[in-house]
Amino acid sequence: MAARALVFAAGDRVRTWGRYIARPDGEWLDLARIYTPISRPAGWKSDRSIRLIGADADAVPTDWAANRVPGHLSVVGIWRDESIEVEEQSSELPARERFAARTDPPCPPPPGGWRHDALPWDPDFGDLRSSE
Repeated sequence: MAARALVFAAGDRVRTWGRYIARPDGEWLDLARIYTPISRPAGWKSDRSIRLIGADADAVPTDWAANRVPGHLSVVGIWRDESIEVEEQSSELPARERFAARTDPPCPPPPGGWRHDALPWDPDFGDLRSSE
């Protein structure tokens, strides 16, 4: 996938998490965050799945805990061009990232200080239509 080359390259160390899937064609980590009431057949994987090399299937959690989901795991490993060679794996999922707190820019404020109120939004839809 060409977009991945913009972020990391073969040989880079990567860290991610997802749903572990064991199939006849190998072990996979499904990175898609799909939460639907639709039941999927055993072994189903999305097109966002990445092959794992060297994962320990016995270490995949089967019960719930504060930071653990059955069938999900975190991995750290080496990116091998469409697969991850697993160096470390954990049943603990990373904590969710918090949204960044709003702060003032790290430069001097303009005369009168930084604005903290909402700017009026009055789009000219005629301009939008003419740009189609």
